[in-house]
Amino acid sequence: MPLSLAASILCVIKQNLVKKCLEMFAEIAEKQHGYKMFYEQFGECLKLGAHEDAKNRTKVAELLQLHTAEPGDEQISLKRYVDRMDDGQNKNFYITGDSIAAVSTFPFLETVQERLGMRRNN
Repeated sequence: MPLSLAASILCVIKQNLVKKCLEMFAEIAEKQHGYKMFYEQFGECLKLGAHEDAKNRTKVAELLQLHTAEPGDEQISLKRYVDRMDDGQNKNFYITGDSIAAVSTFPFLETVQERLGMRRNN
């Protein structure tokens, strides 16, 4: 079998596997409790996929769970986050890191919050 044919077959297999996995992940996401456990185990992989897979970025982003700036909030989906946005709000700012505690110590975060009028009381 020519090398170019083998490579194209592998590419098709990869595309089909990614498509099927994303469909399965979306089914799991519909069940909030089951998805919470799934996300605890594989959330890092989804975040990496949203960063590296430009072709599927939108589909993977729909699977991500986000912490909000509101105290005591649990993680929510991007769709739910957008649904909760204030009228007229057309921008979202985000920061990524290993944990909320880690990103809350980033030195530039306080400056950004002040500029946006979001001074947070910790």
